[in-house]
Amino acid sequence: MIERGLQEMNVKFLDLQKQNKSIKKELMLQVSNIIDTCAFVSGKQVEKFEAAFAEYCGVKYCVATSSGTSALHAALNCYQYQGEVLTAPNSFIATSEAISYCPNYKHKFVDVNSTCNMNFEDAVKAANSKTRIILPTSLYGNPCDLRGLKIIAKQTNSVLINDAAQAHGALFDKKKIAEYANMTCFSFYPGKNLGTCGEGGAVVTNSKKLYDLMKCFVNHGQSKKYIHDMVGCNHRMSEIEAAALNIKLPLLDEWTEKRIEAAHRYRVNLAENKKIKMMEVKEGNKCVYHIFPIFIRNRNSVQQALLAEGVQTGLHYPKSIHLQKAYKHLKHKRGDFPTAEKQAATELSLPMYPEITKKEIDYVCKKLEEVV
Repeated sequence: MIERGLQEMNVKFLDLQKQNKSIKKELMLQVSNIIDTCAFVSGKQVEKFEAAFAEYCGVKYCVATSSGTSALHAALNCYQYQGEVLTAPNSFIATSEAISYCPNYKHKFVDVNSTCNMNFEDAVKAANSKTRIILPTSLYGNPCDLRGLKIIAKQTNSVLINDAAQAHGALFDKKKIAEYANMTCFSFYPGKNLGTCGEGGAVVTNSKKLYDLMKCFVNHGQSKKYIHDMVGCNHRMSEIEAAALNIKLPLLDEWTEKRIEAAHRYRVNLAENKKIKMMEVKEGNKCVYHIFPIFIRNRNSVQQALLAEGVQTGLHYPKSIHLQKAYKHLKHKRGDFPTAEKQAATELSLPMYPEITKKEIDYVCKKLEEVV
């Protein structure tokens, strides 16, 4: 499928300027209105986004937050259990940080599989009477095994919270991912599939009780102004962030389809190269490709060679969480979670965004074939 006669070019890993240019006029108008009204926090734009995003996710309630990390914190804080949280060691560290913010919880890492998500069989072995929360990630936009993990949660009388920071619009077995978990958490960091102009996040749920708890918690524990029912946090979303999301949300499905088309072209172009492994997407699932990861033995040298040819790439994530200095107190060692560690050592993220062109994808693949 690679076009012939490709000219030398520079391919960015992520090009937010292209996307922002298309909505800049509308965004600037909304920012101007917010400045004029002086309603900067938790106002009409936030309310509008919460309603729209809940509907988009196929659930009843949405709580907008200041970041994906604060969304996880708010979700975990709903439960005052003492016990273990099952989670994967190959995520961005925010997932584990949110567990650390809740002193009653202890990390229990579970290895991953070829989908780059928590492995069901390992989760079965790890779950026991101490399990209180199951907190998988749907990494790279690829849905984790929500049905299997939901079964484990039911068997252990625990709670399933899906960290879907990278999985806006993903489907598991042809259903929206938020339909499976007790709560589903999202990030709207600028580079995400649905990103704002700074930081932002959300938790979605079908539970009115959980919704009320989180709305109170993210607003300093207030049930009404200056009446504090709990020790909360300032995890509120700003109006400007919500305004950007309200502009972008109606475009998300179109952008997602372009990501899927780009991923398909990568897969076809690279299918015959035995040195390159690609993430598995289970039949019936819709991966939204926040990242397009490949796995190669000589990852670091390949990355440098591609950069010399004008191709930017990324690493997600080069060191597993259980081996990070921040979590040395858990006393894990190399080899404890071999699949996660192997992926961390071999993963290379190729350029991926809705506006990437076929020629740019072909150029990336051509140069990759030359240097692998």
